[in-house]
Amino acid sequence: MNKINYQKELDRVIDKITEEGKVPKLLLHVCCAPCSSYCLEYLSKYFDITVYFYNPNISIADEYNYRLSEEKRLVSLMPFEHPVKVIEGEYLPKDYFEYVKGLKMNPRAESGVKNVSDCDLNPLHATQRNTALIISQPRLQSVR
Repeated sequence: MNKINYQKELDRVIDKITEEGKVPKLLLHVCCAPCSSYCLEYLSKYFDITVYFYNPNISIADEYNYRLSEEKRLVSLMPFEHPVKVIEGEYLPKDYFEYVKGLKMNPRAESGVKNVSDCDLNPLHATQRNTALIISQPRLQSVR
């Protein structure tokens, strides 16, 4: 069982950057506007945020495009203390579903079971060095 309180960890980061007068960059992975609204409202007080919309797991292109447009609309309408911009990952649902074939969602992976994070599914690792914190999707567990 994970005993790390991530809210307390975030509070420590926020206290430190506030004390230092810094506004670090934050890459925030989002799935949709409703889920990201509170996070954006809260975190934009402390970070210069780049919203990373990456959801190849949405198989219907119209739904994917609707969620992306609503995320962009939300960002354009909300008042933020620090800048927030939206970038989009490549939408390749066929590749995604081929890659995760045989995997299922399970955050409590048993020892020896392969875990695949969303980061394993995209080439974004280079941006990690420019961010203070990366918030991502749940992990996947192999059933093989």
